[in-house]
Amino acid sequence: CGGCSAAATSDGRIHVTGGEDAARTYGDHFVFDPATERWSRAADLPTPRHGIGTATIGGRFFVIGGGRDRGLSVSDVVEVWSPPPPADPCPCRLALPWTSA
Repeated sequence: CGGCSAAATSDGRIHVTGGEDAARTYGDHFVFDPATERWSRAADLPTPRHGIGTATIGGRFFVIGGGRDRGLSVSDVVEVWSPPPPADPCPCRLALPWTSA
């Protein structure tokens, strides 16, 4: 993926997100689990962009900066992905995977 980035979380999974091609920027978010050797899809970035920086702190995946438009562009957007909580017997709580930092 052009301009995508990756980071490992505290549980050993690897996140790959963002990027661009000749037509657009994108916010696809994939997670690789080395224990099962499988990829899965996670919630896409709320703000698609390329050339991002990433980091993990406390099991959360931070996506920092990057360009919203193809080519040379920059932004000050910081978004944080948190893993979904364990199954909750109460369906009354809404778990949002991305938040703005």
